[in-house]
Amino acid sequence: MRILASLLLACLAVTAARAQGRPFTVEHLLALEDTGHAAFSPDERWLVYETFGPWKDAPSFDHDFLVQQGLGRLFVLDLRANDAPHPLLAPLAGSGDTLGEVSPRGDRVIVFRLRGHRRELGIVTLATGGVVWTGRHVEPEIWNPAALWRNDHEIVALSRAPEAASTLLGRGWQIQARTTAAWSAAARGALSVTPLGAGIYAGSNPPAPTADLIAIDAETGAVRVLTSGGFSDLTLAPGGRTAALNEDAETILPTAATVLGAGFERRRRLVMVDLADGRSTRPCPTCDLLPFVWSWSPDGRQLVAPARQDGETLGQARYWRFSAAGPARRLSPTLAVGEAGGRDKLPLAGVAWPGRDPIVLGRMTAAPRLDWWRMTARGPANLTATSGGGLPQPPTADGADVLLRTSAGMIAVHADGPPRPVSGGRLAPTGPQRAGRAGPAIVLADAAGTRLVDARGAARSLAPLAQDTRILALAPRSGRMLTEHRDSHGVRTLTLRAPDAADRAVATINADLASIAFATPIPIRHEGLDGQPLTSWLYLPPGRQGQTDLPVIVVPYPGARYPAPRAEDAPGELKFDANVQLMAAAGFAVIVPSLPLAPDAEPMPGLAEAMLGVVDRARAAHPQLSATRLAVWGQSYGGYAALAAGIQSPRFGAVIASAAVTNLIARHAALAPSAIATPEVFLQIPGRLAWAETGQGRMGAAPWTDPGRYVRNSPALQIDRMSAPVMLIYGDLDTDASEVQAVFASLYRLGKDAQLLVYRGEHHVVINPANVRDLYARAFDFLRDSLAEPGEDVAAKPAATGPSQ
Repeated sequence: MRILASLLLACLAVTAARAQGRPFTVEHLLALEDTGHAAFSPDERWLVYETFGPWKDAPSFDHDFLVQQGLGRLFVLDLRANDAPHPLLAPLAGSGDTLGEVSPRGDRVIVFRLRGHRRELGIVTLATGGVVWTGRHVEPEIWNPAALWRNDHEIVALSRAPEAASTLLGRGWQIQARTTAAWSAAARGALSVTPLGAGIYAGSNPPAPTADLIAIDAETGAVRVLTSGGFSDLTLAPGGRTAALNEDAETILPTAATVLGAGFERRRRLVMVDLADGRSTRPCPTCDLLPFVWSWSPDGRQLVAPARQDGETLGQARYWRFSAAGPARRLSPTLAVGEAGGRDKLPLAGVAWPGRDPIVLGRMTAAPRLDWWRMTARGPANLTATSGGGLPQPPTADGADVLLRTSAGMIAVHADGPPRPVSGGRLAPTGPQRAGRAGPAIVLADAAGTRLVDARGAARSLAPLAQDTRILALAPRSGRMLTEHRDSHGVRTLTLRAPDAADRAVATINADLASIAFATPIPIRHEGLDGQPLTSWLYLPPGRQGQTDLPVIVVPYPGARYPAPRAEDAPGELKFDANVQLMAAAGFAVIVPSLPLAPDAEPMPGLAEAMLGVVDRARAAHPQLSATRLAVWGQSYGGYAALAAGIQSPRFGAVIASAAVTNLIARHAALAPSAIATPEVFLQIPGRLAWAETGQGRMGAAPWTDPGRYVRNSPALQIDRMSAPVMLIYGDLDTDASEVQAVFASLYRLGKDAQLLVYRGEHHVVINPANVRDLYARAFDFLRDSLAEPGEDVAAKPAATGPSQ
């Protein structure tokens, strides 16, 4: 009878699973497509947008997190016609096309084509599709602009040789190529050394790579080089007379007494370039600029930006006024740049310049609150004293008008006039935004409706946005929007919406997901170790209704708090590490716990207790969860937590730690393979040290100052207490493979059950399709084996294989 009952339950489970849909698999993950940037032309005749093809179809996987650059496809829609979108460029096998900026007149658009390791800038005429290729390599605009229209006829861009050291496109392939070249040189008997220095020898370290500031004729593609330097950021003055650049200069050297934190890498110097003759000026040779925050005066003659003087900390940064015609001037000695909370204490800054005086986001040195201040000749004037304070968001600006965000809503400022409150509402979700660019309007949404608000604060009603819809592009004059709606299966629908017009379907992305069954997040309300109310999230395996003794995987990340489910765990997300949906589809219940850490708390104590508290609370509400079949699987700092949990409690029957920090003493001074191969950009020693001392590692001091704190917070130094089988996963190009290798060797020495998977050519996250398939196949076999009940039949272990050839 018991056998018959088991068969009936199994049949019911299979029938339910088929009714709900197919399970999500690694192959579905690798076939996911994506959307990118989109833009209406300024004249609002054209809509251009980019999509990315299936991940597994990328021409190469040696660009780390920028693999999608090789999968891009561009489409254009003529809004005066009723035609369907069509490709902007004829596809070229083995290449990917991505979107740049549309010209001021709206008749041309900058595009980029990645083929191999070269990303070439081109200019497309929208009406004809004709393209002019420039032969110049331009890095992706991830954090800052790299190519801007000076006017309708000329583009200004930062260009460098494809083989120059790069934190972006070169991140993957350059480490391998340079290391291989050095090995080959050694084999030939040639020189193969990487000399590095500290203290008086730091001058032997290579300088930042050189980039050319170029001007490109949009008609012919002809290029003129204006100047060269270690440039990393670019902005153009109104009227196009002058460019301002951040130049990566000398390395900042710490001393034994230095408290390491954000801002200890290279100095950033302001360079202003006359675009007519290429003449360069450095208005403040001792000012170290904060990145990505600056604004021009309306006449284009002056620039305001936050900076610190050499020898000052980030907390001493102030706002400065710069001009190519004279010396720099600090705007106020008492108005400081803000500081973000959390572990890294990064600076918070914001600037706008709609009238005679600039407006900045800052705080008085004696007060912690951030406000928007107008920097007048008589001193700072608080614009948000009655508005609850300012919030760090790039202002929405259009000429003499600007919208500023406050904790009480938006305020509008015209030139040097007083601030005016704007009708409330939350900012509508948006898609990827172009680096360093703020549009002339925003969309606000609340229970009263959806409204387009321009920089003057004028609002008009739009059709309501459905839940799980975001705006990819906005046309401020007509109110047209390109929106993306994601359904519960992760299928994305791109729709052209216009006031007083029917919605127009533009494209569908990931349609194959419609028949897939996904796990939905279930809130688990509980208290943290200190009694604070928290919410964690449970994902039950689809189609397993009625099944009992469900094995459970905890996916931790210390310091994280989740009032809402993580976006990365939603259906249709390209997430290769510790994928919750794959775990649920494989038959595991998954718990993503909130694990906040007090500001001064050590990271390791109490981690297992906090996780198990969430598990027990989830079991109380969902008794089908197993009381004994419990695993923990973490990535990066989550891998650290996974190892800590396995050490602290015998309740965990399996531990998977990928890209894990294991030994804080070793991590404190680790030099990644990238630092040796490409020291021009990755010799970031202060940042590595700061991670352990004042950042996520939370040690508060160097290891020679407080070695006990490092030891008691390092899983590798307590590994003898590990009671569960362990799987360790690491990419050989990640920060320090020796850490996990040492843990594996220690487990080997102790006679404990362990597996070590080292994936060649991988960085912090395993992304190569073959490696992703292998990782999840091995991980799920490992979990089924480790969590099997006595006498339970489990899938056979994978056959032992040698290293890849």
